[in-house]
Amino acid sequence: MEKIEKFEIQLDLTDCELVYDYVTKEEIRRPTSGVWSPLLLEGKGSLKPIPVNDEAERTRISLMDNCIMDTVFMEKKVVENKVKEASPSSPPKDEADEKADDAKDARPLKATDFPSTDDLIFGNPEDIDNHLPRRLLPVYKPGDKVKGHVILKLNDALGAEAFKLNFVGQTAVNVRFYKKSEQKDNTQYEKFANETRVLWARTSDSGRSQTSDKYSLLDTPESPSAFCTEMEAGEHKFYFDFDIPEDAPQSIPPLVISSVNFAHLVWRLKAKIHMGSFFKVGNISTHRGLWVAREYDIATMTDSLLPVIVEESVDTGIMPFKKGGKLKCKASIPRAAHVRGHSVQLKLEVDNQSKGEISKVQAYIRLQGRARLSDQKLSLSNKIHLKSEHAIEGPVGAGMCPTYEWTLPWDWSDSSADGRWLPVGQLEESKLIDFKYEVVVKLSRKGLHRTMELCLPLTVGSYDSGASRELMEGFREALETHEENRDEEHWLEEKAELGGTRDLFPPLSDFA
Repeated sequence: MEKIEKFEIQLDLTDCELVYDYVTKEEIRRPTSGVWSPLLLEGKGSLKPIPVNDEAERTRISLMDNCIMDTVFMEKKVVENKVKEASPSSPPKDEADEKADDAKDARPLKATDFPSTDDLIFGNPEDIDNHLPRRLLPVYKPGDKVKGHVILKLNDALGAEAFKLNFVGQTAVNVRFYKKSEQKDNTQYEKFANETRVLWARTSDSGRSQTSDKYSLLDTPESPSAFCTEMEAGEHKFYFDFDIPEDAPQSIPPLVISSVNFAHLVWRLKAKIHMGSFFKVGNISTHRGLWVAREYDIATMTDSLLPVIVEESVDTGIMPFKKGGKLKCKASIPRAAHVRGHSVQLKLEVDNQSKGEISKVQAYIRLQGRARLSDQKLSLSNKIHLKSEHAIEGPVGAGMCPTYEWTLPWDWSDSSADGRWLPVGQLEESKLIDFKYEVVVKLSRKGLHRTMELCLPLTVGSYDSGASRELMEGFREALETHEENRDEEHWLEEKAELGGTRDLFPPLSDFA
């Protein structure tokens, strides 16, 4: 690591129109000039705007770092968490040392806390000296071309086995399970693209000597000597381009909020220097994430364009001979089709015919599903369960019939999830992850054997072409009305000039 001064994957943003900062949830669009400026991205992707005590946001960012940086899970290594017994030779810790240890354990999670694979990860997500900071994700579409170059700057000559670049799009699911006193992690990958290119490799040169090595640089315009025994010091640049498949699935942020389990669909580039060690340790890698977004038009979801109405009635009495009255609830939304990022309009009618009080009425949007290790029914899985911000009212007294008209915000911050890029449509390409959206209404009352719950299905897309057509039609009607009014005003002016002779210039409205 001391020999490497710079090791970065830099993307060519010439054809990219949008870059997403997943720290601040900010969308950065290409300037009207069509040229990206480094000043536009300077300072982005930093954790400085996020308060240290904002645990939900820090967890969300750490999970995104985790899936892009190819780390296994967030939990610290078990060895680091073991309590060491005091030996006779070791001096006892004083109170100040114990407080320092407690403060270290209580600090926010950092990328260095995450155990990786067998690689040493070069660089830091906080670096802002590069053209594109690591926590900024360029947004692509299926069929786009990903272009860029890898920069490797060496302070001294470096000997290694190979230098490779991997472009991968994959679903990753990890499930931790316990067997007797041991814990095990089972991780499964579902790859949709997986291309590896050898940028540099070492081969034997039998003509020179049996022990000498021959290095060759591939895909680069300038190559060092064919018979050098080490990669020379200095800056080396390797150009690349990869095609995103036309049927590429959308990127999915972490859906399982856990320190040991995970489920996500990520697209990324990974450059690795293989050092050639016997146990495959000490390899050095660097990563660059990117986001693949698919468009789903809710106007084409004809089955989801109708209103959704759900009603339920519950007897509050526990015993058959002791009735306590009924509790009724009716919930409705304008339609099941919904555009991601928009609020949901909910109408709720509550009829409390019971003798008791409803302590709380709440509603929220829920994303739920399963992340499995395989498509088999008995496969191990994690539960996906994310909730948006709640709308809460209450209490509702006996005999009261209130009606609530709520606007449920598309805000998932409390669940450590980024609502801007939650999945849309149906993830038919993946066999490991499935999900669905719904609006959930809950009524809580003492004496009920269960909390009354109503679920209204949602079909979430990325845009609504029907709304665009309605907007254009409304604009056209407004323009026509404006033209008619202008003709009417012009006729009135001419009528006044001619002394009020109406019959000479009748208005357009007379012919309607």
